[in-house]
Formats: sequence, C-alpha cells, structure tokens
Amino acid sequence: MGTLWTAYEYFFYRTYLFQRSFGPLQNPTFTSAAIVSVLLYLNLLSILLAIKSVSGFDTPINDLFTLVILALLLTANWSYFSRPGKFSYLHNTFSTEPASRARRRTWFCALYVALTVALFVGTATMVRQGAQSS
Repeated sequence: MGTLWTAYEYFFYRTYLFQRSFGPLQNPTFTSAAIVSVLLYLNLLSILLAIKSVSGFDTPINDLFTLVILALLLTANWSYFSRPGKFSYLHNTFSTEPASRARRRTWFCALYVALTVALFVGTATMVRQGAQSS
C-alpha cells in the first residue's frame, strides 16, 4: 500500500472523485476534507476512550473538545488539500496506477472506514458498560 501518508492522500483522492460526481457546486474539496477530518476524529476519540476504559484516566471529551478538535482537523485538511495544484498532483499520481493496485487501494479505503466505525462503536460500548457497572 505504501506509506501511511500515501494512504491518507489516496483516501482524500477517492473521496474527492466520489464527491465530484455530484457536480462542482457540491464543493468536493471541502466535503472530502470534512469526511477525512471526521474519520480522523473518530480514530482519536477511539484512542481516548480506550485509554479511559483501560486506565480509568478521565479524558477531556466534551462538546467543546469535539468542536475544537474537529475545527483544527478540518482547518489542517482544508489548508493541505485546497492548495493550488494539489488535486492535479494527486490525480497524476493515482490515475496512472494499474487497475489492480487501484482496486486494492480502494478496498483498503473501505476497510479503513469500516474499521474506524467498528473501533469507535466498540470502544464507546466498552466505556459505557464500564460506567454502568461502576
């Protein structure tokens, strides 16, 4: 698959192509950056919830934490992916790869989304069950 950074860029690229299919008025760069940001936030939240479940350490998860972290992630992703020529670079990089590699990368993207959601639901369930038993 390559590096983790390549996977991150490929996930944005595939999301961008999907969003662009709905038309240019949908602002595919912003929407794709938002999707990437939400999944990264779910990963971070899963890690924090796992730490809370295992160690009992009180994590700073509240509405303000969520808004601040999501805003920071969205700002970072938006500023990185909205640079002039960034999509052209990604398109030139990924559109010329063999179909078998593109298919494998797309499966990795789907697996990433599924595992991110499953990990978040699993850790949230662990924390909830731990809170109910206390």
